[in-house]
Amino acid sequence: MLARVEEASPLYGRLLRQFPDWAAWLTDDNVRHADFNLRALHDLFEEGCPPPHDAPGAQSERLALLRTFRRRMSMRVAYREVNGICSGADTVMDLSLLADFCISECLELANSRIIPTWGQPWDETLNKPARLCVIALGKLGGLELNFSSDVDLIFVYDGDGNGVKDGVRTTSSNPEIFARVAEQTVKTLQTQAPEGFLFRVDLRLRPEGEFGPIVSSLTALENYYSSSGQTWERLALIKARPVAGSNSLGEELLESVQSFRYPRNPPRFVLQEVAAMKARTEQEVVGSEALRRDIKSGYGGIREIEFRVQSLQLLNAGRYPF
Repeated sequence: MLARVEEASPLYGRLLRQFPDWAAWLTDDNVRHADFNLRALHDLFEEGCPPPHDAPGAQSERLALLRTFRRRMSMRVAYREVNGICSGADTVMDLSLLADFCISECLELANSRIIPTWGQPWDETLNKPARLCVIALGKLGGLELNFSSDVDLIFVYDGDGNGVKDGVRTTSSNPEIFARVAEQTVKTLQTQAPEGFLFRVDLRLRPEGEFGPIVSSLTALENYYSSSGQTWERLALIKARPVAGSNSLGEELLESVQSFRYPRNPPRFVLQEVAAMKARTEQEVVGSEALRRDIKSGYGGIREIEFRVQSLQLLNAGRYPF
């Protein structure tokens, strides 16, 4: 069973030789048949971590352990997959939950690094801490992440004001502080280290793409989608899901864009726009010569299936939500 893992991934084969105790762990019945939900992932990670402390290097140590943990848990998913212990649906769900956990941990690490210096973002209207949420789109948002997927993320905050440090209002605004937190979170997720990296991050699905702010306010997102949102953004938001930070803020965003992503009366030319998007992908990304053999974006590939399913959702879900 271990040999099948090495055959599927030479990297995992090298890691099994580097960490022989991983092999014993993988083959333990209590491990290979366990249901590792988010709480279980948290508990398992904390078992192998020293208690949180502020000593120099503590964050780096925790991050190194997180990267190692990510590798070990990904290997467990591969072990279960290649040995027929789980279904394909179980595999993508486990990988998605692992990504959720890592993003949440990286957000917490970023908060602990940025906020003590720049202040706690404060909602001056409600007189309480402002909120930040990480929203996943794409495969992660749809709980269908695979072994090589990027994670598509957008960051949203709520609460006007400035940071508060030691009870004193600072000159740093909430969006400035949250932008630093978001940038640090993304950097932490992507940085290569001896223990590997966590996940590649794609932020281009946010409003205005790579030219837009890395963090947008809830109001700005609501206004953008209601006035300027395009068909491809409707499709992207179908898979939107809060994965870290303030879950209540994420749910408020999804509620506010519900009529945009699931319109009761879809725009007249929506199917033509989806077809144009698909044709553009085939011409610019795949190329005519590869259309019959590109498993992702060619004929019958996952993108084609996705376009069809999401088109049906876009056309019908507003009138038939259940």
